[in-house]
Amino acid sequence: MHDYDLLELADRVKTLKTQGSEDCAEILRKELNTAPTQEAKLGICGMLGIELQSQGRSEEAEAVIRERISLSPDNPESWITLALHFFYYTNDIEKALSTINVAIQKASAQKHFF
Repeated sequence: MHDYDLLELADRVKTLKTQGSEDCAEILRKELNTAPTQEAKLGICGMLGIELQSQGRSEEAEAVIRERISLSPDNPESWITLALHFFYYTNDIEKALSTINVAIQKASAQKHFF
């Protein structure tokens, strides 16, 4: 994919999932390793985290979410994703609350995040 298109990748993964023939997490990992831009990496990390969560691979999903945070530490959306992960996938309310507070701080610093 020379002209990187996240929507095309999402459609391709959706098609593969409905066919049930391939591990979409591995496909997304390969795409992540060759992604040409930080924006593409952020998007693929988001898709990969969701895919891993759907497969019940919670620890791997958390690692990918943290990788997304490392790519853009001031991005409140990534911190919100981590907080939701703690709440829904690990049932760790304390970590979820702590992480959502970080997200609120990041959003407050940006002034344009609602």
